[in-house]
Amino acid sequence: MGDTDPQDHTRTLVRFAPSERAGAELIVRYLRAGADLVEDPDITDGLVEVITGTDYSGVNTEPAPATTTTTTTAAGGVSSTTSTTEAVTSTTRYGIVPGADDPANDCR
Repeated sequence: MGDTDPQDHTRTLVRFAPSERAGAELIVRYLRAGADLVEDPDITDGLVEVITGTDYSGVNTEPAPATTTTTTTAAGGVSSTTSTTEAVTSTTRYGIVPGADDPANDCR
């Protein structure tokens, strides 16, 4: 909710309340350089916090495809990881997407 003091992060972080994982993942998909997700129970439900690091290079007007990773363990303790990219369209709007029309800009 506003700006904070400089914090010297090299990697951008997206901190979120436990109930806001989907929104946080969507925000990360908009960040060109991506970000690390950090679940924080001290953040109020309904809020997601973005802390830009030196890797921050802006935002995309469209989100990157979602990626799902599944890890399975077979008999004998051998692990296998599979990642798939899904084209997911979201109709949920979190905050203002840069470049998107914002009705608040039409205040008179």
